[in-house]
Amino acid sequence: MGFAAVAVYLLLTLAIQLCKDKYEPKELKITRALNPKWKQDMEICEEMMRKGSKSFFTASKLLPPWMREPTLALYAYCRHGDDTIDDGPEETKVEDLKCLYDRLDVMYNKHVPVEALPTPVERTFAAVVRGFDVPKDLPLALLEGFEWDMYDDMKDTCRYETLEDTIAYSVRVASAVGGMMVALMPKHLRRPEVIARAFDLGIGMQLTNISRDVGEDARNGRVYLPAQWLKEAGVDRAELLQNPTMTPQLGRVVKRLLDTADVYYARSDAGIKFLPADCQLAVQGAGCIYGDIGRVVRGNGYDSVSSRAFTSKTRKLFLLLVSYAKMLVAPYVHCNEMPAASARYLVETVCASEAGGTADTPGSKKNAVLSSTGPVKKRRASEPELLGTVRSFPMSLLYTPVAASKPHTL
Repeated sequence: MGFAAVAVYLLLTLAIQLCKDKYEPKELKITRALNPKWKQDMEICEEMMRKGSKSFFTASKLLPPWMREPTLALYAYCRHGDDTIDDGPEETKVEDLKCLYDRLDVMYNKHVPVEALPTPVERTFAAVVRGFDVPKDLPLALLEGFEWDMYDDMKDTCRYETLEDTIAYSVRVASAVGGMMVALMPKHLRRPEVIARAFDLGIGMQLTNISRDVGEDARNGRVYLPAQWLKEAGVDRAELLQNPTMTPQLGRVVKRLLDTADVYYARSDAGIKFLPADCQLAVQGAGCIYGDIGRVVRGNGYDSVSSRAFTSKTRKLFLLLVSYAKMLVAPYVHCNEMPAASARYLVETVCASEAGGTADTPGSKKNAVLSSTGPVKKRRASEPELLGTVRSFPMSLLYTPVAASKPHTL
């Protein structure tokens, strides 16, 4: 198996090298020019990704250089913000969050030279958002997600009462990052059918993350699982926070969330075909590798309290082959579903930025954004509402038992 994994890795590496060209968008040239310390700052950003997310780091190696460098800068900024709120002293969290908002204003202020910013993370991020014209609402949504985390730490707010609440959080801390990545691509991709599916991928990945970290989150004073679902399953939320323990009832809630994540992964498959050809495998790979964490959780009997699921390097190489197969059929995958309700204002903002206006500008794309995904097909009475018009080959069928991947009826 080890030899086969090495062989697969070498073949993929060779294929990537043969397919690479010298393409470099003008936005990247502008970005590099804005930051005189770009090269050394990027080395620091890459190291942050290497340590912070092994799954995403593996998939990012498949990105072309013109996309990978600014992606690393975005990731480093997100990692820095997350660590600031999660690891900072309790008594300084409010001030730390205010500082994040203030520093974001500075990074978007074109009157402040990028080279005058104090840290590598700030310099690279500022250069990227200015060079690629990344809408500010996207990182602002990310900071709002950090704010939700902070106040959950400070007091038990039970913010996540329904699935929609959990999805709203996922939109902020994950989908907004996907929106920023699309903003690094050619501007004609700032269309609802592309942005909505990118947000779906972010939701799926974050729901997987929540399912994997139930025990760890509870020990940190957080429960992202919908309170309604916990109540229906007979799980006491307060008891889960005080004494995280795996039970069959909790396992049913974890399963339900993983099944929901699979729905969003399937929806996201419909957006792959719109991306630049040299980015499709990396994005598809990120979804497959992260989604595979759900398979491991299922294999552990949905126990994400006493153990933490992960995928091996050999498994990730196999999943890259799966991703390649899924990429080949991506042109035939269609989804006319509207974006998640909590994501629509961001979809409008990103699309309006390409139209040269804002979401509130008369005559901008605001009114067309949510309808241009196409007419919603008529559902059969037997179809679950959330699955409605998704016609995607289920990723989980490639490497999990069919019974385990059957969607839960929400």
